[in-house]
Amino acid sequence: MEAGYALRNVLVRAKMENRLTCGVYQAARKLEVEPERVMLCIHADLGIVDVAHQLHFALLEAFCSENQIRLLKVGDTTPLEKICEGTVPLTPTSPDSPADFSDLSEPLPRSERAPDFSCVLVDFPEKMDTACTSLFTLYDHLAEDMTFPQITLAT
Repeated sequence: MEAGYALRNVLVRAKMENRLTCGVYQAARKLEVEPERVMLCIHADLGIVDVAHQLHFALLEAFCSENQIRLLKVGDTTPLEKICEGTVPLTPTSPDSPADFSDLSEPLPRSERAPDFSCVLVDFPEKMDTACTSLFTLYDHLAEDMTFPQITLAT
């Protein structure tokens, strides 16, 4: 399985189980309070010239590295935003991984949503599934060549 699809499957499952934290500042707060719950940190490598964002990302990278939290970079936040907000119908990417949002509560009003999808944390599930183990295997392979692998999230 390609890494972008593996990440998508993990994100869809995490969304369904309410295990996502979106936003740079929200992620920093979560990492400060309960880093042991975080399975994966995803951040957008958009070539942002904003010094404050660059500093936050540098600190996130250092924290994740120090605490053995896997960190992936994505080049585009659009697919990430669509999955996190659940604004588009998500179809399964393989026959054994259905994506069904029918049991999710209503989306939060825009004023309560995290406006920032440049950083997303994924908490560990109660029970590891094949989507997570597949992503971890792919991550470990990619991490041999790059400290923080960059992938394209499947849409």
